[in-house]
Amino acid sequence: MVSDDVICAFATAEGLAALAVLRISGAGSANLADKIFRFGPIKSELREAKADSALTKRTVVGLKGYQAAYGHVVDPLTGEIVDEVVLTRFKAPRSYTGEEMVEISCHGGAISKMKLLTACLRAGSRMATAGEFSKRAFLNGKFSLIEAEGLADLLNAEAEEAQTLALQQLSGELGYKFKQVRDLLLEFAAKCEMGIEYPEYPEYDIEQVEYLSRLKAIKDLLSDLCAGYDQGRIIKEGIKIALLGAPNAGKSSLMNALVHEDKAIVTNIPGTTRDVLEAEVRYKGLLCQYCDTAGLRAGADIVEQEGIKRSFKTALEADVVLWLISVLPRENSANLATDSLIEHNLTQAILPSTDLLAQFEAKGTQVYFVVSKSDLAEQAEIKAKIEDLYGEKYKVLSCSVLQANSLAFLQAQIYAYYLSLGKGKSQAVRVSSYRQYQGLYNISCIIDTLTADYGETIPPLDVLDQMLQACIEEIELLTGEKADEAVLTTIFSKFCVGK
Repeated sequence: MVSDDVICAFATAEGLAALAVLRISGAGSANLADKIFRFGPIKSELREAKADSALTKRTVVGLKGYQAAYGHVVDPLTGEIVDEVVLTRFKAPRSYTGEEMVEISCHGGAISKMKLLTACLRAGSRMATAGEFSKRAFLNGKFSLIEAEGLADLLNAEAEEAQTLALQQLSGELGYKFKQVRDLLLEFAAKCEMGIEYPEYPEYDIEQVEYLSRLKAIKDLLSDLCAGYDQGRIIKEGIKIALLGAPNAGKSSLMNALVHEDKAIVTNIPGTTRDVLEAEVRYKGLLCQYCDTAGLRAGADIVEQEGIKRSFKTALEADVVLWLISVLPRENSANLATDSLIEHNLTQAILPSTDLLAQFEAKGTQVYFVVSKSDLAEQAEIKAKIEDLYGEKYKVLSCSVLQANSLAFLQAQIYAYYLSLGKGKSQAVRVSSYRQYQGLYNISCIIDTLTADYGETIPPLDVLDQMLQACIEEIELLTGEKADEAVLTTIFSKFCVGK
């Protein structure tokens, strides 16, 4: 429910600036503004005897919608002149929030802003909470919940692709797809309910061909929307890359080289890294979040064991795992035959178990084996041995922090994986919110249950109707047509106070 309070907050960022904009919204905003706003320059206030009587008769309430006025603000309690300003009035429903609104542009100094906000609060408004202006706009039907999430993403976008994706949501492109799903479900449910209500009329019967056709149309649209989620999420949040391997495999050195910064301490002492270290860098606009982890080994002390637990946890949350395998330089292994050298290196490497690889596969995590320090020894034999162990399912790459071309190749492989997530899938719109994806997935599961339980046979109409109503409820929660207060609070709390 929309509050009746008049709220205020600065819509512009904190800090020194040429201008700042105070936003006021709610029924009675113009009346409140009349308590603090005076038309005309400050000198008309200072020289009351010469003040223009026409100016003193003007009111904010009397302004037309979208009309601006030059004047100054006074403190309603003390009468102190606050600042010269420009005021703009917006009449409901033609405003951002759909309510009566006033925006006051003042000078951007800290004192001017503080005094203007104080004057507004003393006149009877209250401070807006985070995202309250946008929440009121949503509740007044100015945009859907999908568009509201797009607005939040637009404000937080740090890359061009993320901004483009957010604009797709804000413009209603994604919301239109959700509406298509809802319309298909409503049409299907309506036909089903007519069949239940009027069983004696054959024109309301649902034939098998129609039933299967309607199910397929819904499933195809859901599949198309869900297919772009992985890439959409990465565009918005970045791609998370975990570096795993034995101590001294070169994880810290590799992360430092990839992010062009000494983020991790590098020594030849095993176990130097005991916690997860994170660093970010952009590659072709894609935000890459690298995670250096504690070296994996048996016999670690209690502190190091905790670090290893965190290493696995980070890996299972990552989009990509780089499993590093360090090699023993040939000059340090002159007495070892080639086969023995390979076995020695692989023994020291701490390779992933089949159970762990299965977990990665179940989560859709891309795993690359990276034979590190490739400047120190020949790699071909070790790469071949790993391929023998795991088959051609996993790529084996070579890399050296001293060779720029090998670093570039590694980054290109990660970027190619990101591109592959959208290959062969519709690029018109992408879901990037987990809330949206989970809702669509829930609907897909309900539809799949129908198929699993009844195959191509039409289920009893009351069962079918119950399933369809559950799907409709899910889609209406996604679009905000059935507003869940906890969901609204979560979404709009991500906005700044003035938005």
